[in-house]
Amino acid sequence: MSTSDLNIINSNPTVAPGVELSSQQKTLVGSVLDLFAGHPTLPKLQLWDDKATFEDPITIAEGRKQYEPQWVCAGSSPFVPTAT
Repeated sequence: MSTSDLNIINSNPTVAPGVELSSQQKTLVGSVLDLFAGHPTLPKLQLWDDKATFEDPITIAEGRKQYEPQWVCAGSSPFVPTAT
């Protein structure tokens, strides 16, 4: 999957002076910023490992079957399988 397929909104995240991000780091940071901004998509979540854990103050979601629904509920826009 190319990064252009991800349609990352935060594709050039702001960093502290002296910090440089590789293109892979920009993709990962940008996709996480998009998720927290309410723009979840399945392609962005495909960047996560199947065994990843999502944890916040009210839940712990272990594995893809548990953490993907967390983003469905957290998103302010409808969850769609492709980028919009």
